[in-house]
Amino acid sequence: MKKHGAIELSANALVIIIISIVILGFSIVLVRNMLNQSNLTVDQLDAKTQQQIESLLVDPAARVALPVKEREVSRGETARFGLGVKNVIGESSPFYSTLEFDQAYDKQNNQIYCADCNTQVWKKMLDFGQAVTIENTQEHLYLISITVPKTAASGTYAYNLKVCYNDGTDANNQLVLCDSTTYPDYYIDGGMKKIYVIVK
Repeated sequence: MKKHGAIELSANALVIIIISIVILGFSIVLVRNMLNQSNLTVDQLDAKTQQQIESLLVDPAARVALPVKEREVSRGETARFGLGVKNVIGESSPFYSTLEFDQAYDKQNNQIYCADCNTQVWKKMLDFGQAVTIENTQEHLYLISITVPKTAASGTYAYNLKVCYNDGTDANNQLVLCDSTTYPDYYIDGGMKKIYVIVK
């Protein structure tokens, strides 16, 4: 009788172990999928942002769509912006986009000094600073990622966004990107748009 009970107990323990292993396996797969999805969003626009951009570019006269101009993030987080550019100049052309740090202020309107704000420490811009050929009437989507270091001061960080087109070189065949004097073919009315990252 004792032997029968021991066998039954060991069988129950074996079932519990098997179920635990299966649950652990599912948990590992779930966590891995979540991490993979998180990594994808760093380099890809989410579907909602794409839809917002496309809806703004439906207008035949629309050139540039920037549906969100301001993001609030904590230190160590990434603020992501989507930019859409539509070619309405009548022919295929290379387009260039640049993003430059302008200035930062705290809540008391005191200026924040930020030596790294214009470097890859903060900015990650797919296709920015590179020639992207856009066919006539076609669109191109850009992802702007600004990752706030954990040492950043709280405040509002402003960036200047420019889009321009033509051959991208000056009279000496030197590459110049969206420069107001040597590269005047701005694609944004007023020359630029502002985006803001608010660090909590």
